[in-house]
Amino acid sequence: MDKQQIPLIDTHAHLTFDQFQGEEEAALTRAWDAGLQAIVLIGAGRGIEGNRRALEFSKTDSRLFVAVGVHPNDVEGMTDEWLQEIRLAAQEKKVVAIGEIGLDYFRQHAAKEKQFFWFERHIDLAKEANLPIIIHNRDASDDTLRVLQYVKPPSKCGVFHAFPGDIAFAQKVLDLGFFISITGVVTFKNAPTLRDMVKYVPLDRIMIETDCPYLAPEPHRGLRNEPSYIPLIAEKIAEVKGISVEEVARVTTENAKNLLSI
Repeated sequence: MDKQQIPLIDTHAHLTFDQFQGEEEAALTRAWDAGLQAIVLIGAGRGIEGNRRALEFSKTDSRLFVAVGVHPNDVEGMTDEWLQEIRLAAQEKKVVAIGEIGLDYFRQHAAKEKQFFWFERHIDLAKEANLPIIIHNRDASDDTLRVLQYVKPPSKCGVFHAFPGDIAFAQKVLDLGFFISITGVVTFKNAPTLRDMVKYVPLDRIMIETDCPYLAPEPHRGLRNEPSYIPLIAEKIAEVKGISVEEVARVTTENAKNLLSI
């Protein structure tokens, strides 16, 4: 694959997490060298402070963009003031989505009722800002769909990040108008259900992400993930679908650009 002609986009990266402290610039250099055209920094994950850090870091490079929001694990401490700060941040040119937002029943650091409440408030904010949403769904698929059917997503819909489901769940997500984002898990030997789903979902509904520093693809599994590993995910998707890596790169990049207005 000619990385200069067919660039890739990492649509979900936590480069401002502590695992990259002092090494952010080196990670970016490796990413650009690997052919990446853009990276979406996720502000969610450290309460409101994570959004501030992501926005500030995005100013260091024109190829960095931001999604703002509060992760469901952090909504126990969520306030109207936080939401207002996110609302104001959503007006900045660098901000391309609201997220990651949703429900997490695996860790459940916050009560379900609070997760529901703030998930819905974030969706309303995305509608106000005319931005897509980035969905976090962990062990909460049925309730996530119920919320989206009740509240209704923004006109641009959004993407289910680090998609965890099978073909049946994927079809429900597609029917709602969402994209599905694939991580390095697709390269794991113990992920046949995910690969079956990737084979089933049309390429024009797929995006690619690292979710770094987590979920590093083979042969880096268990190590710190980073955006430069995106080509490994594209290669596995191409293998599963029986198409060229160039086609995967071209279409998934186009998908990301169209959804996120990059």
